Amino acid sequence: MADAGFEVLSRDNGLPTRSRQHFKGCPTFRGDRTATVLVAPAVALALRRGAEAAQPTEVGGLLVGRRFRDKHGPYVVVLAHLQAPLGDGSPGRITLTAERTAQLRTLAAAHHPSMDVVGWWHSHNVPSEYSRVDRESQLLWSDPLHVGLLVFAGGTPWGFCYLGSTSVLLSSDTPVLAELAGTDRGEQTPGNLQSGRGAIPGRTKLRAWRRVLKLRPKHKGGIASSGGKGHPPVVSVSGGEVPAAWGAPPRRSWDPQQHNTAVLYVVILVLALGVLVLAITLANLSFR
Repeated sequence: MADAGFEVLSRDNGLPTRSRQHFKGCPTFRGDRTATVLVAPAVALALRRGAEAAQPTEVGGLLVGRRFRDKHGPYVVVLAHLQAPLGDGSPGRITLTAERTAQLRTLAAAHHPSMDVVGWWHSHNVPSEYSRVDRESQLLWSDPLHVGLLVFAGGTPWGFCYLGSTSVLLSSDTPVLAELAGTDRGEQTPGNLQSGRGAIPGRTKLRAWRRVLKLRPKHKGGIASSGGKGHPPVVSVSGGEVPAAWGAPPRRSWDPQQHNTAVLYVVILVLALGVLVLAITLANLSFR
């Protein structure tokens, strides 16, 4: 370039520039002098429901997304998540070994090659702050933009967000996720766009039936935590299925077609009994 009359004045190897307006509508966590964290609506809902389904066991895993900057400063967008097997947790504790974390990183690279691991997450049964063990685990995430997301299985707010190795607590702009329920009706969001499809219409009704019948849905697709309140091991990855080599056993799921077939059999059986009773009654009358 010098031969062409150009001179390199400086090099910038920092964060790529992109306006956060592209992620408008995401639940947001802000700090006074720190970066902002945005969570895709579909991911926030999936984390909340995953924590709820696992009670009283704590669950956790890795967060996947991108880091950008704009005129307001740096920010992190969480676009997907990975969940470790339920066997890694227990009531009040979740442990992600170095081996498990490496496995999750491999899955993240395979399922989300255009994104980076931006932090970790785990659940508590009720709203509560980081425990001593949680803060010690956050020390392993040395980058100032590494995210620690604490998701609550019930109550308000739905979660807390910590940033960097010093566990800086951010304030939430979206403590309740009720207004995000539209993502269950197939609307495209920054979260479900990553999988190339929207949510399945009618999924909300099926979830309600699962809760009534106590059936669980089919699962697709060195860190310890303690402080929040036997499930078989399950690994979930937002946007894809997990290889069966991890040994997650098949679990019962709600199948509307099987339900309708069972109802039909019951109706046929009742009608058959009615015909039998009528035949016996007519036979008795004919002998009188």
